[in-house]
Amino acid sequence: MKNMSISSLESQCDHGGGQLCTVKDTILESLLREDTVQNRKPHSSRMETQRMCRCPYVRVHLAFNPGSIVNRKLANWLVRCVQFARGLPDFSSLCVKDQISLFLSAWKELVILCMAQAYFKYTVKTDDGIHSNSDQIVAKSVGGNCPGRRAYMEGVPTKKAVEQLQFVLNKFWEIKPDEKEYAILKMLLLLNPNMRDLTATARVERIHESIQSTLMEYEKLCYPNDPLRLSHLLLLLPGVRGFNKITFENLFFRHLIGDTEMESVLVELIQDHVVCSV
Repeated sequence: MKNMSISSLESQCDHGGGQLCTVKDTILESLLREDTVQNRKPHSSRMETQRMCRCPYVRVHLAFNPGSIVNRKLANWLVRCVQFARGLPDFSSLCVKDQISLFLSAWKELVILCMAQAYFKYTVKTDDGIHSNSDQIVAKSVGGNCPGRRAYMEGVPTKKAVEQLQFVLNKFWEIKPDEKEYAILKMLLLLNPNMRDLTATARVERIHESIQSTLMEYEKLCYPNDPLRLSHLLLLLPGVRGFNKITFENLFFRHLIGDTEMESVLVELIQDHVVCSV
């Protein structure tokens, strides 16, 4: 398989900044209505069991006002991640089952890269109403057994989780990937041949190898005086993959989707775009 054309990446890139695209007539449009968002409460019973504690594992929620630009950014990023995936010929030519499997596996990673590309900063609040900016939280370790640690491990958003995500974002902001590098990194995360239930594993492996070769070629061409840049970019990916998907969903999307399963929202978005492209 030939390497992907570097010049073609520009039109495929999902810009993290700039103007927000319009959310299409999907389930997300109704979820963003003020009368539903402001009355929707976290569904997870695990969240309700955690008690307040002065430690890294104190529970936090995304702070926003109804109709907040934060909510619209999050909803738009989901839609734009689907559009990005469907805009890749190597992805859209796969069977629908494989498309859904790959996107369900990578949606969190794609949104995190959108956050990094947009220099996204947000505010969280604790149950007692204390607000903190995401880039100002320092979750200090404490001794002994903390009652919030188990909830943290099970996907309840905590100060510790916010600090971990911010660490990942800061690494991106230090390296400052350009537009095409972000696009290639998203392709690497999306077209993951290690998925167990793929029907076209060998094909996805070849595509993944081609994307890696494209990134190597691009780094040599555009950053010849920075021989370590490729390694630094690839070292960003484990942190993105490693962030807890349930925590991410609960912090940024649970207040939008309520009792709806995140997987159902994502499958509907993928299927809507498949139908529209036929």
